[in-house]
Amino acid sequence: ALAVDAGSGQLVAAWYANSSPGAFVQPLPGGQVTRAPSSGAAGQSQRMGLSGRLGAPGVYLAYTAGTNPFDGRPALWRVGAAKATVLRVKRGARFTGIAAAPGGRLWLFWAFEDRLFAARTNAAVTRFGAVVSLKPPKGTDNVWRLAGEASLGPLDLLVHLSRTDSDLGSYHQRILPGLSLRGKKGKGKVVLEVSDAGAAVQGAKVTLSRAGKKAKATTGKSGKLTFTTATPGRYSAVATRKGYSKATLKLKVK
Repeated sequence: ALAVDAGSGQLVAAWYANSSPGAFVQPLPGGQVTRAPSSGAAGQSQRMGLSGRLGAPGVYLAYTAGTNPFDGRPALWRVGAAKATVLRVKRGARFTGIAAAPGGRLWLFWAFEDRLFAARTNAAVTRFGAVVSLKPPKGTDNVWRLAGEASLGPLDLLVHLSRTDSDLGSYHQRILPGLSLRGKKGKGKVVLEVSDAGAAVQGAKVTLSRAGKKAKATTGKSGKLTFTTATPGRYSAVATRKGYSKATLKLKVK
């Protein structure tokens, strides 16, 4: 794969090597070859996930980090940095890829067993937002390749797959960034916070439900809101906002 640093104009190449298992990068022409951290689990059968940022400096490599393909997790590495950011998700990620989004953000996407996953960074590429999960079409037998494009903001994910009732096929899904919803329980109240990659989300509509009864509110600049409740029990909360995938949360109030 090839990518250009939008800040410096530097061209970078990336590839996977079987002889010394791992992902390697090299500034062109004739720069030093560097092995990506813990890249022994990177996929041999796919193009390396390499991308610059839209209007921002840096070239980033997306790959599966680990010692072998069975224990790997999706990772994002700024070429030249001392270490990579590894997402703490279930081991066994496959086909880890990358796509550049407006404002310097990046999308990371991967497959695990029979599901597809994606997460978007903040503008500084220092934090990830919530992981969005989806199932491929019914009857999918296996996932073989992933490709993504995000220059409009959402991630357009193209999946090459096989089906139990036919031969190979392709599947497209537009994925919106995920909201994060956190809750704190106090005496007679529940405080909920909605965020995107660590930043407060204003204007998110939040619904708190219990036993068929619902309370609704909208977040302000802080991304936080408080529900007053004197009734103990199990509650569920849902946060939605235009341009995002919804977030859900379950909590118990004593």
